[in-house]
Amino acid sequence: MTFPEQSPIRFASVTSGPVKIFLSDRSTVTKEDPRLSDLPVGGGNIMLIEVAGVDTVYSRIASLVKVVMSLRTQSFGLREFAIQDPDGYVITFAERVAKPPRGV
Repeated sequence: MTFPEQSPIRFASVTSGPVKIFLSDRSTVTKEDPRLSDLPVGGGNIMLIEVAGVDTVYSRIASLVKVVMSLRTQSFGLREFAIQDPDGYVITFAERVAKPPRGV
């Protein structure tokens, strides 16, 4: 899957069985949250873990980790937040939600 379907592509995903790998253009990631542009990205790798109950996960770990993107619902239908681990890796936790209407 790619988004948008035509070039320039800003996001793509590859699925094999239960494993999904998401690829994002760095400029797209930093446009969503400019604070991420200043972070050293560990090994050039940003991970996304899809979970059920992202609000619960956030409330459990937010005070224990370095949150680099606050909990929010994105226009592409994910409710997500991101943390930075001690090695510099950015890990996003996300849950699929209904896409908000355009213009919201």
